[in-house]
Order: sequence, then structure tokens, then C-alpha cells
Amino acid sequence: MKGRVLLMFLLVSSTPYAQEIEGAKQLSMSSAFSAAANTNEALFINAAGMSLYPNRYNIDLFYTYKNRDGFNIGTLSILDSSTSYPLCAGFAFSYMWGKDVDVERQGYRIDLGFSYPFSTRLLWGFDVKYLRIDIDKKANAINAATTDTGFIFLVTKWARVSVFGQNLIYIGRDEFPMRSGAGVMIGSESSFFATEDTIFTFFKDGEKKVTQSIGANLFLGDFFSLSAGYKYDQIPKNHHYVSAGFGFFSKVAALESGFRQAIEEQDDFVITVSIKFFTE
Repeated sequence: MKGRVLLMFLLVSSTPYAQEIEGAKQLSMSSAFSAAANTNEALFINAAGMSLYPNRYNIDLFYTYKNRDGFNIGTLSILDSSTSYPLCAGFAFSYMWGKDVDVERQGYRIDLGFSYPFSTRLLWGFDVKYLRIDIDKKANAINAATTDTGFIFLVTKWARVSVFGQNLIYIGRDEFPMRSGAGVMIGSESSFFATEDTIFTFFKDGEKKVTQSIGANLFLGDFFSLSAGYKYDQIPKNHHYVSAGFGFFSKVAALESGFRQAIEEQDDFVITVSIKFFTE
């Protein structure tokens, strides 16, 4: 019995971000995306980005596979910055399932976010999320709700700064730790831009760990983009990651994919594929 409890502890503590949601573009830029996210993906990292462009209605479907955790995530998200603008709203439902060392995990996550532009330069966002994951047939289930919030400051036409906090209502589980961070974006979304994010994660034993990411995105014409990134992550141990991705765009839809690989461990990789539909 003690051995089984120890196994469960090791499994849970070694996968603190199994439930973390990352869209294809965010993943391909190693999550250096808090100041750049301007569509549905803003809901998962800094909801203030939903207010960057008004008069839109976007639907995003994406699938993520996390090989290290043996975890699968399917997500449907909707962004509406048209109906009640300047108030923008986003909704996402994510279904999760996987099996790691004979321990099954299955559940879902719901995000409901809002954003509001206080001025042409200062945007604010807020996200309420509910997470339910049954671990080992409910023996170690997660059943909790928490909130995120964030701001984006448009310094100039070519520069943005973001600050954000995640999981601000602490649920007492290290799978859902409190986080705070800041990021910057330099460049143009229609040609080339570069990003940087720094995130601090606070665990229940008082330990603090740092994640630092940089990313870049290049548009080739109006229909194709390439992106890449690098991340240094102290969770669960010091690892270095590289990432890349591409996207194809039309006036009404887009297809994007992202891939991230740990340098130290061959089996630590994540793949995301996304299809988006949008109107303006």
C-alpha cells in the first residue's frame, strides 16, 4: 500500500503541467506568447490579448499529444470580440485522457474568459477555469476552480509588454501551481516579430522555479508562416527545449502545427495540430 501511495505521489509531482493548454502557435514559439497572443490562444496564457482586434468571431479546434506524460488533450475554443465589443469573451472546453505507468487519467477543463480595453494602449483580461481530472479511477482526483488575469500595454505600434498571473486561487495541488510572469513582443504581426517570456512558479512547499522562453514568427506572404522558439524550464528539473511550427492561412480558415522537443530527453516532446475558422 505504501509503495502504491509513493508511486502516485511521484507520478503526480512529476507532471505538474499535464493539464496545461497550449495552442499550436504558442507551442511552436516555446510559450513565449503572452504579449503576442491575439486570438483564441490568449485565453490560456493572457486573456487581455482577446481585445487586440475587435469585430472577430473565431473557432479553434486543436489536438495535443504530450509524450512524456502519455497525455492527450482535445480542445474546442470560441472567441467573440464583435457582439458586445468593447467587452470580448472567450470559451474553451478541453477533454484530457492518458495513461502513465499503469495509472489512468481522464477528465476535462473549462475556460471562460473576458477582456476589456481600458484605453487604446492598455488591455485587461480575466479567465475563470474549472478542472476535473480523475487519476487512478478517482483515487487521486483533481476537482477545482481557479482564475487568471493579465494586462497588455501597447508601448508603440511595434512593441507590447504583458504581465499576468495564473491559478491565483490556490487549490493546494502542485499540478495547478500559482504562477506570475511578464513578456514582451517586438515587431509586426504581418511580417516578423520576436517575443520573450519569464514565468515564476510557486509550489506549496515554498519552492519557486523559473521558466524563460524566447520565440520568433515570420510570415512569408499572406498565406504561410514559420515559427520557432527556445525554452529553459526548471520544472520538474532543469531542461532545455527547442520548438518549431508552421501555418497556412486563408481569409476564412487556418491550419497550424507546433512541435517542442527537450534536448536532454528524447521522449520528452509535445505535438499540437490546430484548425481555425474566423470572420471579421
